[in-house]
Order: sequence, then C-alpha cells, then structure tokens
Amino acid sequence: MQSKPYDMVFKLKSLSKIKEGFEILYSEKGKQKYEEFKAKYSTIITAIGNSNQGKSFILSKITDIKIPNGHSINTKGLSIYFIDNFSKNNSNQNLIIIDTEGYQKVRTISNEERIKINKLNKIEKEEKINNFLLDKQITEDFIQNFSLYYSDFVIVVIGQLNLQEENLLTKIKENLNRQNLFIIHNLSLLEKKEEVQNYMKDIIEESFILNVRKMKMVHLNNKEEENVNSDYYIETIDEKQNLYLIHLIMAKEGSEAGNYYNQSCIKFLKNNILSFNQKMKFDLINKLSLFLCDSIYNYFETPQFDVKKNKNFKLITKDNIKIENNIFKIDVPYDLILNKLFYLNNKNGIQNGLIKTSFNYFKKNNEKEYDEDEEVENIKNKKKKRKKKKKKRKKKNRRKKKKKKERKKKRREEEKKKKKERELKKKKRKEKEVKEKKKK
Repeated sequence: MQSKPYDMVFKLKSLSKIKEGFEILYSEKGKQKYEEFKAKYSTIITAIGNSNQGKSFILSKITDIKIPNGHSINTKGLSIYFIDNFSKNNSNQNLIIIDTEGYQKVRTISNEERIKINKLNKIEKEEKINNFLLDKQITEDFIQNFSLYYSDFVIVVIGQLNLQEENLLTKIKENLNRQNLFIIHNLSLLEKKEEVQNYMKDIIEESFILNVRKMKMVHLNNKEEENVNSDYYIETIDEKQNLYLIHLIMAKEGSEAGNYYNQSCIKFLKNNILSFNQKMKFDLINKLSLFLCDSIYNYFETPQFDVKKNKNFKLITKDNIKIENNIFKIDVPYDLILNKLFYLNNKNGIQNGLIKTSFNYFKKNNEKEYDEDEEVENIKNKKKKRKKKKKKRKKKNRRKKKKKKERKKKRREEEKKKKKERELKKKKRKEKEVKEKKKK
C-alpha cells in the first residue's frame, strides 16, 4: 500500500515568524475536502508526543490509511487528514485527524543563520541560541495547547519512560479537561510478551496509580481472547470532575508481544471513536485564528503597548489575519518579542521540556483569572525569601565557626596550663631529690 499524502499541512515551524506568515499546503483534493468538512459534523482526533515515538504509525492503524512514518520522516506543524464515512454502518461518521510535529525535536538552523551566529561574540551568541530554544518550546506549547483544547480525542504516544516523557505527561495532566484522553505506551523495542509484562511491573505500575479494567472484546472466540490482551488501565486525576487517563500498551509490530497487545489496543480505540456522539463543525483556520487572538499575550510582549494597563485591548483580532496565496498572514502594527516570563515558573523549562504556562486555557470556574503583575510580584517575593534564608544560614554557619574556634583556643590554653603545671611539679621533685642526696 502506497503512503497517502496529508490533505492539508499547516507549516507552523516557528511562532516568532508570525509576521512573515505560515504556509498552508494542500493535496490535489485537499482544498476541496477542507471546504466540504467546514459544514460537516466531525470527530476531531489528535496525536501528540515526543518525536519518533510512533504517532503517525498508530494513526495509520486506526484509520486504515498508510500515513508516512519512520525515523527519516518528520511531521511538520499540523498535518491533517479529512476522512468521510469512517464507519461502514454510519455514513455520517466523519473524522478529522490532526498529526502534530514531535516535541523535543532538534532545532535545525539554516546555513545563513549559522554564519550570522558565528560572527557574534560569546554573550550575543548565547542570547541568540537561547532565543532559538525559547521559540522552539513556545511553538511546541502553542501546538499542544491548541490540540488539547479543540480535539474530541487526544492520543498521547510515549515510548519507554524517561524524564522527557514524564514531563510531557505532567504538562498534559495539569491541562486536562476531558475524558477521552488515551496514553499509549508504544514499547516498539520490546518483542516478547514476558519483557512487556516485566516492564509493566517494574516501571509503569511503579510510576502510576492504575486500576485494571477489561475490554469488551467483540467478535472473538474464547481461544482468540486468550491470545489477545484484554486489559486497559485507568489513572484517576480528579474523581469529582470525573477526569481520568486511559493507559494502553503496544509493542513491536509483528513480534510475539505485538500480536498479543497491538490488535486489541487499536480495536479499543476504534470502538471508542465510533461510539462518540458529540460531534462539531470544525474549521481549522478559523479555530487557529481565534486561539491565536486569545493566547498571543501568553507568548509575546510588545514594547510599544502596555498590555497590563489595557487588558481589554486585543493585540490581534480576526481583521489582522489574512490568507493570501495559501499563506496565513498576520498584520500587527507592533513589534512582537518572545515573552520570557513564560518560563519564570519553571527555571529548567528549556532543558527538560516541562512548561507551566502563565495562562491556563482549561481554567476551572472557581479559579481566579491570571494577573501578570501578581505573578511577577510572587516570583520576586519568593526570591527575597530565598535570599533571607541564605543570609540566615550564612550567619548560623559563621556563628558555628566562631564557636568552634573559641573552643579550640580554650582547649589549647588549658593544655598549655596543664603542661606548665606538670613541668613545675617535675622541677620540684628533682629539687627535693637533690636536697635529699646532699643531706645523705
């Protein structure tokens, strides 16, 4: 089966190039499909995760479409498929598949940019590189938040657990606002059933609090059920709001473990998608425009305009967004600078990939609205407290050192006194002995 090209690709490589615009690519019938699907009620499915973890591979299994995948192929920005008549029994079962670019991917720099960076001095070079990293993380966060906000089903694909995967999961848990969120542990390096089971016991069950449930296996005999996995795992996030994550297991395709786990995992996902009824009309460009208008303050700041004093003012409206020659353009009369406050809540944000955004799109009703001034003040107060604690510790250490020195001095003086007393006693004894000899 030949791989089918994406119907639509929104090339969102760098959010800092917002004024230059983002290119929109269509397949032969892609633009026609996009226009048709604007009026259709569809189920939106998104796959997110770090790079080279098998997002495209899993989507191709669900949709029965040969999606380009592999370590040599990288998904760019937001890549979309429009699938009509997904179910044979229901002609109104339409899907919009959003395949996202992998997170923690190496940031590529063009030769022109590399030459410019090499000409800079050390400090300027560090600033430039930090801006590249900041832009990369902000772009990833924008894509992730957009996907989480608008999708009906979110499939998070992770490999064998490491720090990057754990950070991605913590970020998703913080922003969780839906029930249909699936974590797929794609253990593509494991081939044997025993290896997967040992990995489950040693790592997954130790890392998460999970409850085991049984899948409803349709059209299978008792013998077939024995050769296929029927377990899935639920991780409860909030019992009151009925928020939970569903964990599923996959292994290397075609192996003993793959034959046992993969088929039931894909069937389980398909059944959940087919039974979903809360569909909506979805216009990607329109939704992306609205999301960008609402969230731009979180990613950019401008020196010409004080957003803090005029919170009702919108830096970007839909009137500023235009599409010319398949390029998504934004006309902004202000200079836009990447917002470094974005990472103040997490000092190691660029290094470990964990981002705590200053604005929460999935805010609960009882939560307060974000105030940037308060956030900055809180951060300053925390720094002051830390400095005070450090000063106190230094003072305590100094006192301890002084006391130790004084004790040492006292001990030395006492030892000297004792030595003198001993010497005097010895002298007296010798004198007595001499006198006694003379008398004799």
